[in-house]
Amino acid sequence: MNTNQLSINIFLTEKFLGKCWHEIDTYYFLCTKCEKSTGGKDYITGENLNLFTPTGFFLLWEKAQKEGWWEAFISKHNKIHTMDHIFVDYINPLTFPTLLAEYLGWKETK
Repeated sequence: MNTNQLSINIFLTEKFLGKCWHEIDTYYFLCTKCEKSTGGKDYITGENLNLFTPTGFFLLWEKAQKEGWWEAFISKHNKIHTMDHIFVDYINPLTFPTLLAEYLGWKETK
């Protein structure tokens, strides 16, 4: 995962999905943001999602379709401008998270 993909994963996880992007304090074994424990039944290693996968794509796609701005979002890059023909870059796990993040205000870090 490159730096921009990591940044997009964190942005979409926190701002769009409303979940914590866990950063672990290795001394206390707690998330430094939500203080969830990494031990016992609350074990969180591996909970951070890679949204640039088919699983991540469908999670984002299904939630985005429920948003009031879905049609405006699709129309932004859709050359045909109909909901019957969705621009091919949207139906792609490697490009959809970036398009969604940019639409929601994410800015590329340089």
